Amino acid sequence: PGRFDRLIYVPTPDREGRMEILKVHTKNMKLEEDVNLSELVNKMEYFVGADIENLCREAAMMALRENNKVRKVGHQHFLTALSKSQPTMNKKTVEYFDELSSNLRGNVNRRDSQNYRDYFS
Repeated sequence: PGRFDRLIYVPTPDREGRMEILKVHTKNMKLEEDVNLSELVNKMEYFVGADIENLCREAAMMALRENNKVRKVGHQHFLTALSKSQPTMNKKTVEYFDELSSNLRGNVNRRDSQNYRDYFS
């Protein structure tokens, strides 16, 4: 709640969603041929978009720290970054938000929404 008085639940991305997010954040990054995005995505359960963005940035920074003239980021850089990263979400948190979302979804009835409209008329 706040400025727009709406609660919007955005669930954690599934495997396909994580892949799309990873592709967005590696689109302008030169990758070594050994980079396996599918393998990385499988290791990123409970990662949200910001976590994936941070992982890509960290992998690039690791490549640069290793060799400041590096032109490409390798798979090992991603694996090392992944080993140092923690997802924002976990199973317990996802379950909590799923339950909260389903509980809140049905709490506004027609009378309440009518009063809400009258209030702002």
